[in-house]
Amino acid sequence: WVSVDLIQNTGTAQIWYKFAGGSEPASYTWTFSTSLFPMLVGISAYINVDTATPVDVHNSIQDDIGTDVTVPSITTTQENDWLIGLYAGVGTAWTPPSGMTERVDTTQTSNAIEIVDLALGAAGATGDKTADKGSAGTGKGFLVALVDRILVFSPKFGDFLLPGCLE
Repeated sequence: WVSVDLIQNTGTAQIWYKFAGGSEPASYTWTFSTSLFPMLVGISAYINVDTATPVDVHNSIQDDIGTDVTVPSITTTQENDWLIGLYAGVGTAWTPPSGMTERVDTTQTSNAIEIVDLALGAAGATGDKTADKGSAGTGKGFLVALVDRILVFSPKFGDFLLPGCLE
């Protein structure tokens, strides 16, 4: 697994990627120190992602104030990227940014994580992306643009896995 971005401030959130091969396990297990509980992990799978340079651009933000988490716009350099959003924080359920498709929305205790995506066309600014976590408190957000844009829903040989995690 390759780390794309990490936020360590009032909890930890991290986003990784991995290219799946022919001998992928049926499931993945992560082991964390007890100081990292509760832990949430979400996985989305994408195919036809550029294996040489899978991440076009990315950005992240920590927001400690309200119910919304707004990740500032990123400017893609490639046509037809997939824009992936990962949101994590104190909350009960996420409302995805306008126009983005929700792939993961899960809650444990009072923490929630969401993964969303959007197929882009021409290269350029994505615009800010705001998700609502349902309650005030610590929130984190990531935007990652993956080169190419064909989506699948279940990991299998050759897929690109993009998990996110929240402490």
